Amino acid sequence: MAATHPLGNPRVAGHRIKYIAERRGRPIAMACFSACAFHLADRDRWIGWTSEQATQRRHFVVQNSRFLILPCEGDHKRAFASRILAGVARRLSDDWVERFGYPVLLLETFVDPAHHRGVCYLASGWTEIGATRGFRRDGREFYCPDSTPKAIWMRALRPDARETLSAAELPAELAEFEKPLPAKRVAA
Repeated sequence: MAATHPLGNPRVAGHRIKYIAERRGRPIAMACFSACAFHLADRDRWIGWTSEQATQRRHFVVQNSRFLILPCEGDHKRAFASRILAGVARRLSDDWVERFGYPVLLLETFVDPAHHRGVCYLASGWTEIGATRGFRRDGREFYCPDSTPKAIWMRALRPDARETLSAAELPAELAEFEKPLPAKRVAA
């Protein structure tokens, strides 16, 4: 990933799972899934959750932070990219439960329209829902200008994902994983 992907190896904090797709015993693609973007206005509007719900439930959304089709002989990139993304989406929540103890409901990713159109995401069931404002996260609460706005793509891993995340209360099977709101900071 570090040597081939234009953005290099992702520097991510928190939970992450990396996948390698193989064909005939040879690696053909790599993908990394990690914590979602902390603040993302178009995503948050699309989900419909409040800022409190986002704080408590953001961990149910996971970002496809890198996806790379490796260079090799033959022209398989178009044929395999969407199949690989769809296959990972089918298993990711179960893998997340096995590894971290709670399920994933939504996936997010960013596509730079100056370089890609996101066709493999569209073909594997993702939906383009908006764009970033052209900033990247630089620390927990700080953002700095990046290059250009990126297209935001989302994929629900269950049909009621948006409704569940924006509901007044989570269903019992998810409620135990909801994070408490942080204590309010009071200036002295």
